[in-house]
Amino acid sequence: MKRVDIFAPNVRHGGGKILLLQLVNSLIEEGLIGKVHASADLQKELSHSSDIIYYSNSIFSKLKSEINIIKKPIKGSTVLFFGNLPPIKKLNAKSILYLHNILLIKKNIDYKFALKTKIRLILERMYLWLFIKNVDEIYVQTPVMLEELKRFKKGLNIKIKPFMNLNLIHNKNKHSKKKYDFIYPSYGYPHKNHKLIIKSWIELAQCNHYPSLCLMLDKNLDNSLYLHIEKFRKKFNLNIEVVFNIPNEQIADYYNTSTALIWPSLEESFGMPIIEAVHLGLQILATDQKYITDMIEGAYIFDTNNSTSMKDSVIKLLNDKELNKSIYPKLKLHIPSS
Repeated sequence: MKRVDIFAPNVRHGGGKILLLQLVNSLIEEGLIGKVHASADLQKELSHSSDIIYYSNSIFSKLKSEINIIKKPIKGSTVLFFGNLPPIKKLNAKSILYLHNILLIKKNIDYKFALKTKIRLILERMYLWLFIKNVDEIYVQTPVMLEELKRFKKGLNIKIKPFMNLNLIHNKNKHSKKKYDFIYPSYGYPHKNHKLIIKSWIELAQCNHYPSLCLMLDKNLDNSLYLHIEKFRKKFNLNIEVVFNIPNEQIADYYNTSTALIWPSLEESFGMPIIEAVHLGLQILATDQKYITDMIEGAYIFDTNNSTSMKDSVIKLLNDKELNKSIYPKLKLHIPSS
């Protein structure tokens, strides 16, 4: 089989980072890894492989990485562009773009991102539209991504290729004591919709319901959201615990001490925590979005952007649990793990 070179110097955070590390490790085990162009932020996690070129996060370093991949692809190899952006020109090798950011292709997105983030998304969207035909194939993870990409630009060779190493998810522990009724393992980007949860938890408190909730945030990125949560947690005595920067290998421990995953995110290109929650036997309370219904069945669903609908669904889920009538989700999307 042909070796695979990976180009991902801009991947250093969140779900993209987790999938990149899983992919590199899988290719190493199968003896298929070629050159890996990666962010210097991942040097500790990727130190076991010697065939990696690291780049800083400067504009000059990103330009250097682009020149390297254009000038030095190995003939006969496959180059996987894992960071959502294609090369600026066609390569002398088979090239694949793995696109896993729906914000770059979906129209009419108006979330309250910081100005710097808005500018970056606009520039990356323009870059993607201009150069996306420089790759031979484009891989996406879900039917929703496929549909959005077809609308984004015509004539593309798109395939649905979800990937996640389910073997790395620890088995569910039925004997773990439940500490949380709900868990939401997601950083505080605007489209992740944390503030809807807070509104709903306030409504629950006003009805004398105090379900426990664990939120997982990034200490550097989410300080303003944390202060917002703390303000209302103290005012209404909400049963919310915030934890910061939990390593991915420890997240399963939080799942195993939780009854259900709550998922209000307005946009999602994949939704790894949803797959993890199904695998570990949690119930799921999720927004009424197509990416949810494409992925799973058997979830408790609430109306998007409706805190009262979320409140009612929370109460129903907890009542069903008390009556031993709980509904558990099943995965509809096939996820190869290697």
